[in-house]
Amino acid sequence: MLSRERHEGHRAQGVRLDLHRERHADGAPDEQGRPLRLDDESRQRRPIQSGETVRRRPGQDHGPGLDEERDKVSGSERSRGDVTHRPAQHGFKSARGVLHGIPRAILFVKRALQLLVLFALAALAFWTAALRPKLTSVERGRRLAEATGCFGCHGPEGTEGASNPGRPEKTVPSYRALMMYAKTEQDVREWIRDGVTTARSKSETWRAEREAGALQMPAFRNRLKPHQIEDLVAFVMAVSDQDAPDDSLALAGLDRAHELGCTGCHGRGGRFGRPNPGSLKGYIPPWDGADFPELVRTRKEFNEWVERGNTSRFETNPLAMYFLRRAAVHMPPFDRFLKPGDLDRLWAHVQWLRAGRRASAAPAADAPPPESP
Repeated sequence: MLSRERHEGHRAQGVRLDLHRERHADGAPDEQGRPLRLDDESRQRRPIQSGETVRRRPGQDHGPGLDEERDKVSGSERSRGDVTHRPAQHGFKSARGVLHGIPRAILFVKRALQLLVLFALAALAFWTAALRPKLTSVERGRRLAEATGCFGCHGPEGTEGASNPGRPEKTVPSYRALMMYAKTEQDVREWIRDGVTTARSKSETWRAEREAGALQMPAFRNRLKPHQIEDLVAFVMAVSDQDAPDDSLALAGLDRAHELGCTGCHGRGGRFGRPNPGSLKGYIPPWDGADFPELVRTRKEFNEWVERGNTSRFETNPLAMYFLRRAAVHMPPFDRFLKPGDLDRLWAHVQWLRAGRRASAAPAADAPPPESP
């Protein structure tokens, strides 16, 4: 009887504790003035009193094996009140849902992948910058002239005009005959921008001849941007040979470049960037472009390019040789065709181009009067 009454007394005490906890769930102080703590960890780590009923909250994860661990606790341990919740096992979620114990191998792999992605992006940016075309204004103008249909009337690269019935000259003028129609660079700019120069637009005779021809020069003012018009002007001036050196040695180098066939690949005056499939950037670098210093660092290397078609620096560079062999057009050796002084003449012309010097474009005194295009 005594043990039964004692057992019922413990059960009643547990019920009172539960009611007391529910009444003070908002953290209000109990009858003795002590505030109740609501955090889960403090409740989990608090010793379980004798006869106290342990209840789970809905949705609360106490970790695997919690019920089994509690079943193993002896009655004597419960009576002493030294039974506590065991912390969550390493690698599982705790009562707050935090994942503990992420393996270091996973973190290492994650960081390695991040570094690999950053390295790949940096390499891609460097490779893109290295392969970006560095075209000159003349070459941009050449490509623009082809894209806008200029060669349809003025011929391939503006060197041979098409027939134009109804006009006195019977053909569209080529860029090489530019001196007959444009005396200055400004005249060329006006032809491209307005379709006529300011002086000719005031001539009634010219307007009548223009209307009589089958082909008429269009105005590109509303089709091209100002910098594109400037590129076209630079290209036309280069083809017309008005932009020729006034230095005798440089002029001799220009003539010798034509005789040796250098301008066949490098363009008029060595200023074009013709396509070269398989090469590093896909085109033959012009002599006055930004690619030239990367290929020719010294006068010695210039001589090697002309005489042997390659340099000692590139011959010992596997990557450079890969692209040189892969290119469709190769630099030929000219050592068998050079005359004494040719290297000096060619070098003088290249230096003149890169220095940006320009000769006067004024026509000769005995030049024929300009004809209407």
